[in-house]
Amino acid sequence: MEGHPWQRPAHSAASPRPLLAPALALGATVGLASAPAHAAIWSSCDQWGNTSLNGYTLYNNIWGSGAGA
Repeated sequence: MEGHPWQRPAHSAASPRPLLAPALALGATVGLASAPAHAAIWSSCDQWGNTSLNGYTLYNNIWGSGAGA
């Protein structure tokens, strides 16, 4: 006896497709989260020191007793 078109036969295996999208999303998230972060590093002990980096000017305008520390 044939089943209805929307019913799976009892002997058929479940398709792995429903798990494919969540698995790919998880893999992309883990891959991006494990990528190293890059940050600009610059330091100056001069109270009014500055430098240019990638078209930006960074100012070290520290006020008070912490200047140069």
